[in-house]
Amino acid sequence: MEPINVKDFLKNLRSDKEEDVQTIFSRLLRTNKKPTRIKATEWLINGYMPEGHSVKIGHTASRKTSSNVGEIGAMLGIVHPESVNVKVRDTRKIIYFTEDCDQFNNMVCTYLSECGVSDERIAEVFANDLFVYDLFENDDNFVKALQLLIEHLTVEKPTIDGLGTYKVQPVIYFDTMRFCFDITDENSNSNISVITKIIKSMGCSTVTVHHTGKSAEGEAGLQRGRGSFNEGTIVHGSGASSLVSNLEASFVASWDLDLNSPRIVANKKRQHRPLEVCVVAGRPVTKDALSRNGEWVPEQIWFPILQLYSLEEYNELRAKGSEDKDAAIHGKLATRFKNLLDNGVTQIEFQIGSCRKETSEVSKAFAKSPFCKDYKIADASYAGLRDWLFMVADCEHPKSGIGVLDIAKFVSNVDRYLSKDF
Repeated sequence: MEPINVKDFLKNLRSDKEEDVQTIFSRLLRTNKKPTRIKATEWLINGYMPEGHSVKIGHTASRKTSSNVGEIGAMLGIVHPESVNVKVRDTRKIIYFTEDCDQFNNMVCTYLSECGVSDERIAEVFANDLFVYDLFENDDNFVKALQLLIEHLTVEKPTIDGLGTYKVQPVIYFDTMRFCFDITDENSNSNISVITKIIKSMGCSTVTVHHTGKSAEGEAGLQRGRGSFNEGTIVHGSGASSLVSNLEASFVASWDLDLNSPRIVANKKRQHRPLEVCVVAGRPVTKDALSRNGEWVPEQIWFPILQLYSLEEYNELRAKGSEDKDAAIHGKLATRFKNLLDNGVTQIEFQIGSCRKETSEVSKAFAKSPFCKDYKIADASYAGLRDWLFMVADCEHPKSGIGVLDIAKFVSNVDRYLSKDF
């Protein structure tokens, strides 16, 4: 099939024929969108994900698909008891395009099973509520057929006053944009604009998953998991920026080092969002999986548990997580240096700043140890935990030169510091 011509496609969607100037003028007067009331924000997930067209941006291994599974579970009306603040007003059908159907289906089955859903009900979900496909064709007929599927999956529900009805449409996930739309040049705003027009022509809410470019604004902070979102920095993702600018909402996926967990942050805020941060908690679950030769083998699959927080709640949670993490590392350091003292090592020398002086052989061996490398304790240009070591030992920590840590003094003082949660 020929690739879709978006201009022609959008033109064909309109049934109006050629009109003269007076007819158009009359129609403009007649169709003025006068407000009769203040309209509430309609949510796919209450307070977090609005209806409309969203993009979820994140680097590899930030568990974007895991968060999708948790969101989809919620929209299907299946929420795990350990979830936090995850609520929906209307359950709805889901259409999911992915390059790896097996992985996605395994994750959904695991999620539903861990939520206590029976095998029979899981089969019903895939038959009636969740439609998974491994291709998206950029041609006129496919898009029109997809619109018919959307119409088929749309449900009418009564309003609370019983005087009318309203429509609950399905949600489409495109995972990922590059796969679904076969993009050859992500840096072309014209190409991205064409894609956003196709997305918006669906006539229902969509979530488009996109990879973060390494040079994208804010990516360094996102990769470290400590990017600041208080200033509302917009992260556009790989390539052209028009994807984010043309869609209603954007979410950024990254790894939170303080909580040791992936997170999703509402990155573009056209609506007030009471819940701006989603921590994608969870755990690996081992399930019996059927191999091609008919053998049942254990398969480890990640089970996501969504926890939604306001930015204030999240910052408090992250601060507590950072304190707990630091306390755990401090305890490991205390044990390591007690062992060194038991083995007759009384001091460790560190090269600090631009110092190139030689340190003792014991100090060199310590600097090369995996433990020391993991926490960058001997990194000349990185103070970090080294500051804490010298503070506990009550030793001078020079800005440059050789710093000598008295291990006996450190061991003598450390329990007092640990008990105070320094």
